[in-house]
Amino acid sequence: MVPPLLQKFLPVFNFVIATTALGFQVTVLYPWHNQLEKDFSGLQNNQNTKLHEYHELRMENIKNIERYLSKLNLDQLEEEVANQEKQIEQLASESPPSLSTFEDALHDAHIPGLVAIVVDKNGILYDEAIGYHSPIISNERRAMDSEKSIFVLASISKTFIVVAVMQLVEEQRVNLDIDINTYLSPAMKIRHPLHPNVPITLRHLLSHTAGIKSNFEEELRHYQPDDDFVKSNLSETIAKYLDNKSNWWLQAPGEITEYSNIGVSVAALVVENVTNTSFEQYVQDRILRCLGIKAGYRISDFANRKQNLVEHFIYNASWLEQFHNLVPQLNISRPDNSSDWLNVPQFGAQDYPAGSLRMSARSLTIFLHSFLNNFSLLLRNTSSVDEMLRIVRHEQSDVEYGLIWNWRVIHGRRLVGHRGAIPGVTNIMMANEARTLGIIILSNGDISKSDDQSKRVYETIIHIMSKLFDYFEK
Repeated sequence: MVPPLLQKFLPVFNFVIATTALGFQVTVLYPWHNQLEKDFSGLQNNQNTKLHEYHELRMENIKNIERYLSKLNLDQLEEEVANQEKQIEQLASESPPSLSTFEDALHDAHIPGLVAIVVDKNGILYDEAIGYHSPIISNERRAMDSEKSIFVLASISKTFIVVAVMQLVEEQRVNLDIDINTYLSPAMKIRHPLHPNVPITLRHLLSHTAGIKSNFEEELRHYQPDDDFVKSNLSETIAKYLDNKSNWWLQAPGEITEYSNIGVSVAALVVENVTNTSFEQYVQDRILRCLGIKAGYRISDFANRKQNLVEHFIYNASWLEQFHNLVPQLNISRPDNSSDWLNVPQFGAQDYPAGSLRMSARSLTIFLHSFLNNFSLLLRNTSSVDEMLRIVRHEQSDVEYGLIWNWRVIHGRRLVGHRGAIPGVTNIMMANEARTLGIIILSNGDISKSDDQSKRVYETIIHIMSKLFDYFEK
């Protein structure tokens, strides 16, 4: 039992204890709690700052890693691409250029089609055709074919004349350096009207040094539709041309070089007179048959001419009136009013030996292959080929002539051969200087207009030829 005195002061004691506890809580615990909360809040803020800094640092590290990996992958990718490009270049260097790679250039130059063949002394190394016999003006176009497509060789035909002459030289039936009148009929004597005492020789005729001018407009009149050229006589065509004194240079024979279709045709006429055979028949008997070549000067020589003869077209219809004035006999026409092309019907020439021989690219390859092998099936002596190739007059010119065969430097490479062009046809046949490699390109591109378009055609063909030489000569 609690004593009475203690009972009396117990409430006071409890009050003092409670007051003391409250005071402790207010003066001690509450400030401490606030400080604790403040410290905790500061710690939390500091932690958040550290976490944010850590996050930023982590993200930066991740970005650095990504950049490194990206660069690593890019470098690897670039290396892989570079290796692939090297492999492509190696494959390209190991493979001859395909004509399909020149398709855009042919389109831009408006060359409907062509055939390209590379040959060495052993045989054909490359044979490719691209395009068609005609431009895109009908749905019945025939694709180019190295064996079936028949081209007019144009002036490449002249190389057959010199082979014929050299055959007669070997047989001692003609001499390159005596007066050609020795071999012509008494009714036809050829003299330079200003230098009648200077004899014209076969060497002059075959090297374009006889002093005969090239009369462009008069020579265009020699073109005749279809095979109408056979209605004229070769000697009459030559006599009419040479009777015109304006068709002669002032210089004497041997003193000037001027390309002449008529001059070369006189050499063919000598072959006719000496052998008592038409020149076209002589070529058939003594050259083409010996080489197994199917060819001819006449359209009628080809049974499947409609399918196989390459058609002639000229791009740029604005030239129609001018062509009508220059060659009305050919009846050049525009296929339709919306076409930019002009169609040139098949034709021949009265001076046919100089530019009207027709054959396929494959057939011409046989001839070029024979040339690389010194015409062993056609000529007895290699000295005859040496005679053909010996330059007659050294001049500061882009072309120097042997006997028909001429030397040119094209893209830094010295070549020997011949070019050929008539309306709707542009051809080239060249061998390297060592005559270990030859290239033929026959096309239905046109360079007859002497404009930028003609320049593009010629440059495109030369570019293709040079690329082929680059590959096969390495």
